[in-house]
Amino acid sequence: MVMAAVKCKMDSKKSMELLHQRFGHMGMSTVKLLANKLDVGIEINAKDLSSYDRVACAAGKAKRMSYARFPVRNSKPLETLMMEICSMSEPTIDGSSMFLFVIEESTRYKWTYLLKKKSDAESHVKVLLNRLAGHFAGKTVLRLRSDQGGEFSSNVLIEFCDTLGIGQTFTNAYSPQENGFVERVNGVVLPRLRAMLAATHLPSSLWGGSLLHVMATLNRLPTKPLGLVPPHQKLFKTEPALDDLRTWGCIAHVRVPPKSRQRKEKLAPRAQSSLLLGYSDNTIGYKFMDLVTAQVVTARGGNVPFHEEYTVESQPAAASPTNLQDPAKAPDGVAKAGAHRKRSRRKKPVVVEKETSGVAIEAPPTEPCLKRPRRKQKAHARLWDYVVGHVQATTDMQISTTYKQARASKFWPQWRAAMLAELQSLKDHMTWRLVLRTDTKKTKQLRINYTETYAPVIRFETIRAAIYYAIQREWLVLQYDVKTAFLYDDLDEMIFMEQPPGFQIEGHSMVCRLLKSLYGLNQVPNIWNKTLHAKLLVMGLARLDSDYGFYALKKDGEVTLLLTVYVDDLLLMGPSKLCEEVAASLQETFELTTMGACSAWRFS
Repeated sequence: MVMAAVKCKMDSKKSMELLHQRFGHMGMSTVKLLANKLDVGIEINAKDLSSYDRVACAAGKAKRMSYARFPVRNSKPLETLMMEICSMSEPTIDGSSMFLFVIEESTRYKWTYLLKKKSDAESHVKVLLNRLAGHFAGKTVLRLRSDQGGEFSSNVLIEFCDTLGIGQTFTNAYSPQENGFVERVNGVVLPRLRAMLAATHLPSSLWGGSLLHVMATLNRLPTKPLGLVPPHQKLFKTEPALDDLRTWGCIAHVRVPPKSRQRKEKLAPRAQSSLLLGYSDNTIGYKFMDLVTAQVVTARGGNVPFHEEYTVESQPAAASPTNLQDPAKAPDGVAKAGAHRKRSRRKKPVVVEKETSGVAIEAPPTEPCLKRPRRKQKAHARLWDYVVGHVQATTDMQISTTYKQARASKFWPQWRAAMLAELQSLKDHMTWRLVLRTDTKKTKQLRINYTETYAPVIRFETIRAAIYYAIQREWLVLQYDVKTAFLYDDLDEMIFMEQPPGFQIEGHSMVCRLLKSLYGLNQVPNIWNKTLHAKLLVMGLARLDSDYGFYALKKDGEVTLLLTVYVDDLLLMGPSKLCEEVAASLQETFELTTMGACSAWRFS
């Protein structure tokens, strides 16, 4: 079969559009070039090539507009304020997780406010506008430029701006380039934050003070767009002072206030080692954090000696020999920036350098101290709690306390597995059922909807006496833990709660009505104690009147088994066979975790 090329005739527009589609929506300049030089199967003359310039395929080839240069920039101060909110991955010590950044377009002057939530930005913007109106008489901010975030487009802020005659302009969606000055804050400020934290070896939770320090410094330093004029000078018409600038994160000795408790002792130090956090907002001076009490105080810099070459010691490193030629000596508890010390029990030779010749003279080594070889000692078991406490006090790992924090942490897979396991346990116990929110009633009130919240626990003296009694009779002492103890009890009151975050079912219009007790309810420990007590009475155990956490089983007038109860931790003491029978009877009602023989009793 022979295929012959057939040329068809059609109008110029359709012919060019047909070629454009045949060539896979190729650019029209290339289509014209091929149609002029090659046989494309369609009769096209030169007039057709010039009469049709483009086709409607812009939807697939649309490109973002170039924002290389904004066409017009304001030249008068206070005409335009640009705003943006930047979120951070780690909150500060006071809980701030984001910051509001405001820049004046003409002078490049910057304001920064730490935020705990986005809605706080509205109040800061209003305060800033009022302060500018009071400071610059006769000058008014003409417009605010920001994205379309709800914190900037709220009705309250819009009405406030209308009252002052301030207009608001918003950028288009997904077009941060329209607010280019303020959007570049991440590329300008964050590298400086990282550099300052890395140089001082301080934790990331101090980024708030570092940010405010960076902004205050940028306002005082010359900038190229203003012809090497500082933004402070451009806005306030006065040259900024640079002699009070200090290194952020350095060590300073702040004078102890006269009325403090420490000053009452005559031999107590009159100055305390502190960390420079930045410049004070409301006073003339600096903000310091006491390295002992972690309190933030303000003080003037005139009587505060700064040690800008030192920062807090955070990591150990190899020790260097003592050099008598170095006149600087680090204060106690601090180390030089970039260098760290490591304590060693061995005495190292001291190197003495003569100031005239610089020849190093090594002191004769001391004779080694001969000691009797000793076996490595093992720490006592009771000291383990101190070791664990020290580790918990020195670790930097933060434990998530909310669903949002757990979702953002690197341990999210483990958190999710634990959440699913707990939800499955709640489902197995039929702890709640979903109802419409309209079926809920008023909040429960103490001594109106529930009266008793006290839950007795055994005294430690009773536990010691019971263990001593069991050891004298050579009984077993077995430890058990009741899993999800608070989920076995039915509630008499009608209680509702919100669905667990991240695991909502059937939307937010449904809430959980509790059918059984749940962690966090005030009356739950009391209900669990009553449930366990009723079970033990059925099993034949009697409770001691003087201690409601102690039970005993008697046979023929003699005590044959002891049981201690500390919330959901049980100690079973008695003969092996009898202990197994009692444990099996408890497992018919409760799910127990067998923890084996009790060698060192400890309760969670």
